[in-house]
Amino acid sequence: MKRFTIVFLIMFVMGFILIHQNGSANSLSPLKQGMNLYKQGKYELSLVFLEKAFKENPLNYRLYFYLGNVYNHKKMFKKSIEAYKRGIEISPVQQKKEFLYNLARSYQGDKQYKEALGLYSKLEKESSKYPEIHLYRGMIYYNLQNKSAVIKSWETYLAQAPNGPQYQSIRKAIDIIKDDKFRWPVEVAKGNREKDKKIVEDEDNADKKPTEEEIKKAKEKLVKELKEKEKAEANKGVDDSVENAKIDSENIEVKGQEKKEGVEYDEIER
Repeated sequence: MKRFTIVFLIMFVMGFILIHQNGSANSLSPLKQGMNLYKQGKYELSLVFLEKAFKENPLNYRLYFYLGNVYNHKKMFKKSIEAYKRGIEISPVQQKKEFLYNLARSYQGDKQYKEALGLYSKLEKESSKYPEIHLYRGMIYYNLQNKSAVIKSWETYLAQAPNGPQYQSIRKAIDIIKDDKFRWPVEVAKGNREKDKKIVEDEDNADKKPTEEEIKKAKEKLVKELKEKEKAEANKGVDDSVENAKIDSENIEVKGQEKKEGVEYDEIER
């Protein structure tokens, strides 16, 4: 009897705890529940509560942060980009950098490399807080096959995160890329290489100012092209005059022959 009483008390206490926990969970807002589930890695379930939170209050900036994060993990990059952009519009100033950082990651996931590189450049002053900026930028340059930029980005990352969990693997990757025998993987070479090359060139030339010699050569080239254009137009006028004179001459000859052999030429004209 005594043993039965102890077991009953234990079951009663456990039941009370479970009811209390469920009551506490149910008292949380959909946003809080969605955030908690996201942190547990339960992205599908998290999305259910976050979408419910969106219907209740679509003006909470934290909602868009976690919506973007969930979509990012699910590789739904277009949706995550949209969520982060909306969050940037309504978030406090101090929170915008976190949105920008995650937005850059979504652009990168969606292979919008130019947009991602632009945001990483804007956030470079924050690299002490987000050293991964250099790591991810190096990954973009790897996909674009820009060897020197990969090495520079990853070495900067190692300098800023010497105790990072990826230090050794990135160090080895740099050594491999530096090797003269290194060749880009075939799968990386696929795609629109001309477009990728243009992105790299734009990035490399973004901060470069032309030298005086380059400006002088550009001006000389422009003057030369204008002179050639004027000359070509003048020659074209002369050629047109000659051509017109030739046509008139032919017409005269036809008319002369017409008088001589009128019947034949009348039929040809008809």
